[in-house]
Amino acid sequence: MTRIEEWDKDQWNCSCYCGGVSGFGKAASKTKAKKLAAYMAVVRLLEAAGICEEEWREEMYRVVLG
Repeated sequence: MTRIEEWDKDQWNCSCYCGGVSGFGKAASKTKAKKLAAYMAVVRLLEAAGICEEEWREEMYRVVLG
């Protein structure tokens, strides 16, 4: 489920929730913000399942935090 996107100072903010796990994304485009939020949620789900590799986690923070 994707939460309401908001436009705030030249960027979109988006939250994604799946199975009690959340992700967030901030980007200049609505689509990119949604993708970042979904990516973060997927990585966190994989991590919770014990199958997340360190490189995915590092990539998530690199992409999301820029």
